[in-house]
Amino acid sequence: GDKTSLPEIGGDAALYCDPFDVEDIYNKLLQLINDESLQDDLRVKGLERAKQFSWDKTANQLWESFENMIK
Repeated sequence: GDKTSLPEIGGDAALYCDPFDVEDIYNKLLQLINDESLQDDLRVKGLERAKQFSWDKTANQLWESFENMIK
């Protein structure tokens, strides 16, 4: 999970695996398929996490970055 930038985006709303370990990927997929409680938990957390990202917020942060570069 910590080999990519995904934790920065997904936070605790995702199930992470080692992208270079086929067995870990397989096991996490099985876990997700077989655990309805986990599915529900990640679904709720995912919707909450998505609220932290918006085009308006992104545009404002980009604008602030431009202003800081000019100063």
